[in-house]
Amino acid sequence: MDRPLQIVFRDIERRTFPARLVRERAQRLEHFHSHIIGCRVVAEASPRGPKAAPQPIAVAVEVEVPGRRKIIAKSDVGRHGGRGRPSGVINRVFDSVQRQLEELSAILRGDIKRR
Repeated sequence: MDRPLQIVFRDIERRTFPARLVRERAQRLEHFHSHIIGCRVVAEASPRGPKAAPQPIAVAVEVEVPGRRKIIAKSDVGRHGGRGRPSGVINRVFDSVQRQLEELSAILRGDIKRR
């Protein structure tokens, strides 16, 4: 990556968020696209859920590649509610980014034709 990884926290404590997992998953993205300019991860507390229960989180990942729009993936708060372990939410979002990068790489190689 040309720029360092950015992790932004909104209404969530840093110690409760597995930033190490985010760093590992962001580094792994470089295996799926040869040139990533930068990656930004935003983690925020979802406003849903009772106060006594563990607060659900929402995660968004933005990846910049040259000559293309930003690749963006967000946790689906409506479907999963951001519930479960934060690592599960992070993995789902990074899996989505990974699929988009694989598709972009296939298009650039000529394996998939553009529409």
